[in-house]
Amino acid sequence: MHLTQHLFASWLLPWTALAERRDRVIVAVAGVAPDVDAPILLLWGGKRAFVEYHHDWTHHVAGAALVAAAGFALGKSRARTAGLAAAAWLLHLLLDLTGAGERYEDGTFAYPLPLLWPFSTREFDPFPFAWPLASWQNAAVMAALLVLVGRMGVVHGRTVLEVISPRADAAVVAVLRARWGGRGD
Repeated sequence: MHLTQHLFASWLLPWTALAERRDRVIVAVAGVAPDVDAPILLLWGGKRAFVEYHHDWTHHVAGAALVAAAGFALGKSRARTAGLAAAAWLLHLLLDLTGAGERYEDGTFAYPLPLLWPFSTREFDPFPFAWPLASWQNAAVMAALLVLVGRMGVVHGRTVLEVISPRADAAVVAVLRARWGGRGD
């Protein structure tokens, strides 16, 4: 799936379980962290390097343990942040197994995932029902995520923009609440 979808889904994962913005940001970052190598690969070797190596370096369950440790070390609600950070990492892998099912002409998958690394080098293909990255299914998922983020803005007074800028987040929440109602602060 696309980076924006990973960000939105990871930010929504805690829903209201984490009271602190800092903890929600940690979880959201954990959910996009598996794609940290993408810009490096694209700059270093272009699309070919991206297709060849992207999932090899960061798309495995060992990463979930790393972000859980980071969530525990950096979070205010340590255990909850650690668990949700690991869940966000694993959600990223699940979303890639469903929404990035590109195939080569011979039918093999373009992006198999080494899910069990470093314990095994076996690569896992996306689910048989997986759809390509550029598809109506990913557009539908994005639309649903946008609706949920908007709902969080109206009801709970925050959106995914809090990850980047609390000020921009407050402005968007004000617009959402002015249009669709909601509690004022």
